[in-house]
Amino acid sequence: MKTQYHKLALTASLVLATALTFSCSSDTELPPLPPPNGNSDVDSSDSSGGGSSSSNNAAIIGYCDYGPITQYGGGCFPMATADDQANCAKWGNVVNSCDGTTVSSSAGGNLGGSSSSNAPTGPCTAANNTNTQYCSNGTLKTYGSVRDKDGKSYKTVVIGTQTWMAENLAVAVNESVNGSFTITVNYSRCYEEVKANCDKYGKLYDWATAMALGSACNVSSGHCDYDHPRIDKYQGLCPSGWHIPNVLDWNKLLHYVDGTPYVPEPDPFHEEYYESETAGRYLKAASGWGNGEGGDGSGEDKFGFAALPGGSGYTAGDSYVNYETTYDYYSGGSSGLWWSNGYYSQDRSGKDFYYRMNGYNTTVERYVSGGYGDDGTYHSGYYEDYIRTNGSAYPDTDWKTSVFSIRCVKD
Repeated sequence: MKTQYHKLALTASLVLATALTFSCSSDTELPPLPPPNGNSDVDSSDSSGGGSSSSNNAAIIGYCDYGPITQYGGGCFPMATADDQANCAKWGNVVNSCDGTTVSSSAGGNLGGSSSSNAPTGPCTAANNTNTQYCSNGTLKTYGSVRDKDGKSYKTVVIGTQTWMAENLAVAVNESVNGSFTITVNYSRCYEEVKANCDKYGKLYDWATAMALGSACNVSSGHCDYDHPRIDKYQGLCPSGWHIPNVLDWNKLLHYVDGTPYVPEPDPFHEEYYESETAGRYLKAASGWGNGEGGDGSGEDKFGFAALPGGSGYTAGDSYVNYETTYDYYSGGSSGLWWSNGYYSQDRSGKDFYYRMNGYNTTVERYVSGGYGDDGTYHSGYYEDYIRTNGSAYPDTDWKTSVFSIRCVKD
């Protein structure tokens, strides 16, 4: 143990000497030594010092980013010796410069032929994600964070012009200790009433609970004081400055992720719910999804969204006018369902919209509209079967008493 201590102290001295030898662009106090685990558990925005020439004119052979500056270490420093390179290989990532960017400007691996375990040798993938960094369309970025009303912290990611939670909401609402519920009281639930599922997937909420409204709003407009159109930014259970995603939010996300142009309706009240054939593949986590047949149904997690298959729950009898105290649960581990801020019809009926991704393919029926062909002949509309693949992300409707996951988006 003594030998290990002296080795750590010697290595720490080398890093400190490097930090003192070179000046950073920031006038703030130099950060502490980088932690042995290579990153901090503290969620924060990108932080780095600047890299200028050293006071003794030693040749700079590269720059090393040790992650966000915290009480445990971090920061960005120039390298001038083989020891600096060895320290970076162990604790940091080589970057192009210390000019205000961190790993997002990664040179793709460490110098001298060695590389840290998660440093990409080219464009990154979800395999390069860490507790503090995520891959977004080939570039490593630093997670942001936000806290719910109970103080729990969630990772956040930037996708296009939007900022989304990278985890399902898990704020508690009238938790039950025995799995017994009453439909007239708002609750949050764990899939199959197993706490470990809440730890893994976040909590499940009926629509009224998600929107922070009275449970009567699950049943009919006559008992509900909710009068917000589906394009509003309605906070619900989300943290302050965040909201339950509406149709505009979901459409913008899915179009950006699948690479198709997003052209909003001139009148947002007429915005149609968009179904993407490929966005699910890019939004689903790279592991943890089954396909319902013992195989893998995971995605690529191309943008750090890390969607997880939290499943769903329905009141016994699958009726929204139901006062049973038990829920039946489905598709945990193979499907993820997330509430949207909207309503199924203008009279705010007992159904509402949600978005879904699956780890398996499904055959669904869709209607093909009729019309006049090129030959001037009228063709009637008809229904046809088509395959909705496990790469899809799509809207659907269900009873508001159903319990689904929540992902919040920033205002």
